[in-house]
Amino acid sequence: MNPLAGFRIALDALRANKLRSALTMLGIIIGVGAVIVMVAIGAGSRARVAQQLETLGSNLVMVLPGWANTHGARLGQGSRMNLTQQDAVAIRAEIPGVRLSGVTWWAGGQAVYADRNWTTRIHGVAPDFLAARTWAVAQG
Repeated sequence: MNPLAGFRIALDALRANKLRSALTMLGIIIGVGAVIVMVAIGAGSRARVAQQLETLGSNLVMVLPGWANTHGARLGQGSRMNLTQQDAVAIRAEIPGVRLSGVTWWAGGQAVYADRNWTTRIHGVAPDFLAARTWAVAQG
C-alpha cells in the first residue's frame, strides 16, 4: 500500500466518525494544555522558592546567645544576653571570610495605635543585618 492510499483511508475514517474524531482531538488538546500549565506552575514555583532562599542568605551563620537556668529550669535559647555589639565587631575582624556581622536586639514591648494596643516583640537590627539577609527597608 502506498502512503497516498493510506492517507485517503485515514481521511475517510475521520469523515465517517466526526464525533469520535472531535472528541479525540479535544482530549489531545486538553492533555497537551494540562502538561503546559503544570510545567509553567512548576517553573514559577521553583523561581519563587529560589527567591525566598536567596533572602535567607546563602552563606549565613547565626550566632545566638546561650541558655539561662533559673532554679534548675532551662529558659531556652536566647534567654541569656551574653553577646555584645563588640562581639560582632570582633567576629568580623578576627575571622577571615566574614564580610558582614549584623547585630539584632529584641525585647518585649507594647505597641499602641489609636485606641488599641498589643503586647509584641520588638526587634532592632544594625544595617549589616539587612545586607547579610539581602533585605531592603520598605519604609521608615
